[in-house]
Amino acid sequence: NQNILLSSSLDHRINVWNLETLQHIYQYNTNEEIFQLDIIHENLFYYRTLQNIVIFKLNLHTLLFSITKSKVLALKLFTDIQKIARVTVILEDYSCILISPVP
Repeated sequence: NQNILLSSSLDHRINVWNLETLQHIYQYNTNEEIFQLDIIHENLFYYRTLQNIVIFKLNLHTLLFSITKSKVLALKLFTDIQKIARVTVILEDYSCILISPVP
C-alpha cells in the first residue's frame, strides 16, 4: 500500500524511492550487474544478475517514520489518554513531529 519505486542502475545498486515525498529512502549495493528487478508479491521482490537470482523482502514498516531535514535531538514514546502509544520526535530546529500510533 506504499507509494514506492525500486530502481536499479549500472553501478550495481538498487534504490528505493518514496513517490509521495520524492525522496531517496534506501540504497543496496549488490556488487553485481543487475539484469532484472521485479515484484513477486506485495513487499517481496527479486533481482537477477549474471550468476544469481536473489529474493528479498522490503520492510516497509520503516516508512512509518518521517524524513527530516533537521537533526533529531530526542525520540520519546508516550501513551495518550486512550492508551494509544505514539512517538514524539524533537528536532534541532525546535520543531516536533508526532508519529501515528505504534503497532
